[in-house]
Amino acid sequence: MRTHRTRRFLSPLGFVALAALMITVGAGPADAAGTFRVAVGVDLDTVDPAQTTTTTVANMVDYVAETLTSLGADGKVSPWLAESWTVSPDGLTYTLKLRKGVTFHDGTPFDAKAVKWNFDRLKDTQVRVPIRAPFPLKETEVVDASTVKVTLTKPSAPFIAALSWTTSALISSARQQSNCGAGPAFDVGD
Repeated sequence: MRTHRTRRFLSPLGFVALAALMITVGAGPADAAGTFRVAVGVDLDTVDPAQTTTTTVANMVDYVAETLTSLGADGKVSPWLAESWTVSPDGLTYTLKLRKGVTFHDGTPFDAKAVKWNFDRLKDTQVRVPIRAPFPLKETEVVDASTVKVTLTKPSAPFIAALSWTTSALISSARQQSNCGAGPAFDVGD
């Protein structure tokens, strides 16, 4: 499910290096059971998407967290966990319709409450968010389980595109509150 975002970081040379790494690691008993190992040359300073500081950290977080939109190689924004959105004429209010049938791996539902919780963290000055500028969040309102209304403090041209960035990747509030970090990816129902 990560191909929509990880592709932008994986150059042809990076792909060759990753393939060589996978061949070098070999396919031992753990690999046969479905374990995927990646060697990283630095210690991650966080696994919290909102607090991502480097491309290396972002690459690791991108394996386990999803975003509301997706940014294609052509620069076009596409729906991802947000199926659609509308923008008010003044550019201050966004209404996002969310995919149904999605859960975090810990069983917590992905819904408007989860989006609100994540957006409230992005605007919280007590949370270190190095890339906060494209998220001038004033208020996030739960309209219903699959609809969230976001009001900005000022119009932000990159807002919808920024919802595809690692910084805005969504994590389970239950995982964060249990101090377990970013938590795993989503389960998407049919």
